Amino acid sequence: MIPGFSSRRRFNDLSEQEILALAISSEEDDARIYRLYAARLREGYPASAAVFDGMAAEEDGHRRQLIALHRDRFGEVIPLLRREHVAGFHARRPVWLMENLGLETIRAQAAQMEHEAGAFYARAAARARDAATRTLLGDLAAAEAGHQDTARALEEEHLTDGARADEDHAARRQFVLTYVQPGLAGLMDGSVSTLAPIFATAFATQDTHTTFLVGLAASVGAGISMGFTEAASDDGQLSGRGSPVKRGLATGIMTTVGGGLARAALSHPAFLDRDHHRHRHRLRRAVGHRVDPEPLHGHAVLSRRVSGGAGRRAGLCRRGADRRRLRRVAPGAGFGETAASQGEGAMTNETKAYRPAPLPRRPEMDDAAMQTAARAHFDAMVTRHSVRDFSDRPVPRAVIETAIATAGRAPSGANQQPWHFVAISDPAMKAKIRAAAEEEERAFYDGGAPDEWIAALEPIGTGASKPHLDIAPWLIVVFAQRWGVREDGSRYKHYYVPESVGLATGFLIGALHLSGLSALTHTPSPMKFLNDLCDRPVAEKPVMILAVGHPAWDATVPAAAKIKKPLDEILTVIGAQTETT
Repeated sequence: MIPGFSSRRRFNDLSEQEILALAISSEEDDARIYRLYAARLREGYPASAAVFDGMAAEEDGHRRQLIALHRDRFGEVIPLLRREHVAGFHARRPVWLMENLGLETIRAQAAQMEHEAGAFYARAAARARDAATRTLLGDLAAAEAGHQDTARALEEEHLTDGARADEDHAARRQFVLTYVQPGLAGLMDGSVSTLAPIFATAFATQDTHTTFLVGLAASVGAGISMGFTEAASDDGQLSGRGSPVKRGLATGIMTTVGGGLARAALSHPAFLDRDHHRHRHRLRRAVGHRVDPEPLHGHAVLSRRVSGGAGRRAGLCRRGADRRRLRRVAPGAGFGETAASQGEGAMTNETKAYRPAPLPRRPEMDDAAMQTAARAHFDAMVTRHSVRDFSDRPVPRAVIETAIATAGRAPSGANQQPWHFVAISDPAMKAKIRAAAEEEERAFYDGGAPDEWIAALEPIGTGASKPHLDIAPWLIVVFAQRWGVREDGSRYKHYYVPESVGLATGFLIGALHLSGLSALTHTPSPMKFLNDLCDRPVAEKPVMILAVGHPAWDATVPAAAKIKKPLDEILTVIGAQTETT
């Protein structure tokens, strides 16, 4: 010990008189502690209280012997030396920390006290150089060992098997009243009382992080409230339910735990994706509906038939992995190119700031060449019409992928590309979509739509029957992503979603037409069933279905559909005009 840095003495530095004074004060403290234990246990555990009364009497006897020895050797004045004055000497817990100890804890504490005192005196005797001091410390160690024997004898006298069984039963009953009952009440209250704010936040925000924080605040608040309420409701004197502080802590902690269980369940992303839970059973029974392992560039999820239950299970289990692969491919990458090959893709911390990049070079044209190219494109698009009579001639998947990749090149608000395309060739899934769409269409034509709307559709020749949804080799369902989801489950807003998705759909229809295919837009109302059948999250809103394929050899189009507005009705030019001849 460094002088000046501590006010406590080392045991080896004590004189024989000081060691004797320390032993006297220690025996006096231990006797007081045993009497406190006896008073604490007397009402509920009289047999154990009698044991501690006897141990206190033994400590008093040893103290009187030590005082007599001190009087004979050193006189009447005993130095003031207590255990806290000696470094390394065994400490005793303050009285306020012992008032609420249980029966078994008190028994263990008493045994520990005797063991510590005996061990300390034995070690001190072994290190002492003076013969008288060594003898004194050895006697003290023997006395402490004798205390343990005395305690066992007192237990045999007062604490019979029947008395111990009664006291153990009383201790278990007290534990139930003090901890178990308040804890269960808190657990039930916490799991129920926090449901309202958690449910409200989960459905209002669809954000796992926000839901977790609201649930955490509600759980902690409910725990504090229930804890104080339980502690203040009953002091335990008449009911025998034990310390109000203990009951309050048990209730408060378990209320918080109960709220935490509800919070963990309701803030899980799988819960917030309501479509996933609501229709899992239906999807498991769907024939061969699965996501192909390598969809194209984050834009298309292509479904095909997989025979057998094993195939269905494999498709459903692999859906999450397929989506993770989708996120790893750049939304803006072109057909056949990954983000790595293009040097572009999903925004990262390094690319969130504005950074200019070179414009891809295209061949320059003079005015005449530009007009020729524009006219050629116009002539190609003039032949585009919506077709309701499709051939069942197969269309290669690669053609569909290329067209959707072209749609992915459309401009979008803040370049957020808020679209998703589900391309379906599975006959069973197409049949499901047709059945659901025709159900909505029948409601529409049987009185769900105003007469003016029905009259406007009459020249087009539409009706509730939609056979093209079965016959066309491909259906492409267009979804608009109303918000995006970060890796941590939180969401962020998408801007100009209808405009962006409309542009991408226009790109798609044009690409399909230039590939020699026909397409028909179909917009059943409502379209929520498409989320269910395509297993798309609640953030995505279905916009339309595109039936895609080759036109039938005898296909026709409505005569009214060939009537288009002239240019002067759809164009207004402000400024100088340049004529090219």
